[in-house]
Order: sequence, then structure tokens, then C-alpha cells
Amino acid sequence: MTKDKLRLLLFDDCNRNCPGCCNRDWDLQALPLCQDYTPYRLIMLTGGEPMLYPEIIREAIAAIRRQTNVPIYSIRLCRNNWTR
Repeated sequence: MTKDKLRLLLFDDCNRNCPGCCNRDWDLQALPLCQDYTPYRLIMLTGGEPMLYPEIIREAIAAIRRQTNVPIYSIRLCRNNWTR
């Protein structure tokens, strides 16, 4: 069964305070662990500020690429002038 999108939360550290952020509401320890990326057509890397830990991003992309070639993206909508 193909699923549309996986929102993969990698960690909860962040150096921003974006007003629309929903990642801070999640308990990462309580979320299920994804080990099979093949059912998804799109994977979004998120969780805190993803670019704080580029090595984790590289490892996650490598793990995903070992299983599938679907598009992977990370988005940063918060700009400095939007933060409090």
C-alpha cells in the first residue's frame, strides 16, 4: 500500500521560535520508529531545526536512499524577522 507522505521527525533541538511551529508539541520518545521507507511517495525531514545537525540529515538520507529513491525535502519557513 502506497502512502503519500512521511513526516520524519529527526530530533527536537531548535535555535528558533517560529510562531507556527508544531514540532515542539511532539514527544519524540512516544512516536513510532520508521524503518521502512518504501511505502511513501514523499519524505519530509523535520524536527526542531533540521540544519542544526547536518550529519544526522546525511545519515537519514543515506538510510532512506538504501531503500527508495522518492523525493526527500526539508523546509524552513521561519525567517529571522518572524521569530520572537
